[in-house]
Parts: sequence; structure tokens; C-alpha cells
Amino acid sequence: MSLFFDADWFDAKLDERGLDRAALAIAAGVERSELHLVFTNERAATAKLVASLLEGKDVALVSDAGTPALSDPGALLVSEAHRANIRVSPIPGPSAEPV
Repeated sequence: MSLFFDADWFDAKLDERGLDRAALAIAAGVERSELHLVFTNERAATAKLVASLLEGKDVALVSDAGTPALSDPGALLVSEAHRANIRVSPIPGPSAEPV
């Protein structure tokens, strides 16, 4: 699973608290060299995923922010998939209330 953050925004938030990415890595138990997996350009990653979908490949978006990923980084992927006329099928998690 990938998480996407606007790096400048996130760095500013860390700075407000007197922290930096190294402190974040230590607190999260993540190697500093792996932080690039978190600070990724969401638009570029989304474009690659949509291109893969258009090639007929399958992509799964896993989110702990709820369905349909409206308030988390998955929203851009879902939006761009819809824009490209790609079918998106939400699958509720085990704690989801039946509607």
C-alpha cells in the first residue's frame, strides 16, 4: 500500500512541531531510505496506475479511510479512473455497516 503526501505541506507540518522526516522515520520504525515510498507525487503515481488500467491490468486500492475513499489520497485515483471511463468497484471492509 502506498501513501501519498504533498511533501512541502507535510514538511511544513513536521517543522511546526520541531520534527523532520528522520524523526518521523524513527517514530514509525521506518528506515529513512524508505520514506520516498510515502512522499511520492500522487498525480504521477495516479497517471501510471490509470495507464495500467487502460492496458487491461488490474489494480487494487486498499484504504483504511472508508469507502469510497473520498477523503484520502485514493480519491484522486478513483476520480481519474472514472474520468477515463474505467469501472471502479468498491468492496466494503469487514467492519462496514450494510446499507
